[in-house]
Formats: sequence, C-alpha cells, structure tokens
Amino acid sequence: MNNQQALTPDNLIRLTGFISEKERSELEETAYKFKETGVITANPAGPNRFRGKFYGTEYCTPLLTELGDRVATRLGLEGYEVDPYLGYTVSMIQPGGFIHEHIDRYGSYNEGMRHLRCNIMVRRENETYDPVISHMIVPVPECSAWAFMASECKHGTQDIAGKDNRIIFGFGWTVPGDYTLERYQK
Repeated sequence: MNNQQALTPDNLIRLTGFISEKERSELEETAYKFKETGVITANPAGPNRFRGKFYGTEYCTPLLTELGDRVATRLGLEGYEVDPYLGYTVSMIQPGGFIHEHIDRYGSYNEGMRHLRCNIMVRRENETYDPVISHMIVPVPECSAWAFMASECKHGTQDIAGKDNRIIFGFGWTVPGDYTLERYQK
C-alpha cells in the first residue's frame, strides 16, 4: 500500500516484558561490541545514528537467533521469508540523533507484500526514546517490543534527548497482504 495508515490493532501491537532483564543486558553488551568491532557503522541517513545487519552472518548469536524465533512464534511468522532488505538489525542512536519519519518502500513492498518489523527496546532513558508511528508517540519500556507494518505506517523517532544511547534490535519479515497482527493481540 502506498497510503499512510492510521494505527489499528492490525498494524501495531506492543509486547510488554518480551525479554528478560538478563537478555536485555546481554543485548546491550552485544550492541556495544558490535560498534567496537565495526558490525555497527554510521548510518548515512543522519548524524549520531549507527546500524548493523546481522541476519545470516556469523554475528547472529544464539540469543539473537532465539529472539528471532521467539518473534516468529509469537506473531505466527513461521514459514514467511525474513525481510531480504533489512532482515535482523541493531540500531544505536546517540543523543541528538533521530530517525526521520518514513515508510519502507523497497522491493516486494511495492508489489502487494507487506513489511512487518518487530523491534525490541533494549536501552532507553526517557520518552524521547519511544518510537513515533503514524505521527503518534508509542510508549515502549525497556524489555518490551513493538510490531508494526513498516511498509504502511510512517515511523521514526523524536530527537533523542538524554545521556544514553537508544538501542533497539529489530526483526523483519515479508508477509502477504492478508496477514494481520490483530489476531496476535493478547
């Protein structure tokens, strides 16, 4: 779809307490190791932004693989293709950075398929770290996740205003037009 959509139970859900504090801590440590070793690099889309793709690489640790499987099981994504463009990612935004609002428009998402993203909030400090989806701030505490149709909903962040980096790990799939998140609301 090419038109911006309003938030509905079909295109956005929040999964509170999706990971444990121990997993959150390990993910935060992994993000910093990825940055130190060059797995995460500067994102050309904006200052103070870093990102890395790790699906199908030697950097896809057992925890990251298990989390991808957990997302797939929770959202009924078994059998769907992992998004070939972004796949599994890590994002680190330093204070002063932000993600401009956009809709994912690439590849098969222009041909009737949908791009579903599920992001896990690993590190946040205040409300500026929350995602903005369809022009709405969506509160997401650490250890929680949010899943949405990134090919249909405009999404981004506010300017990150704090002392710590915003860290998320994201997992994406290609789903057909009739896939709905609403059935996975609990």
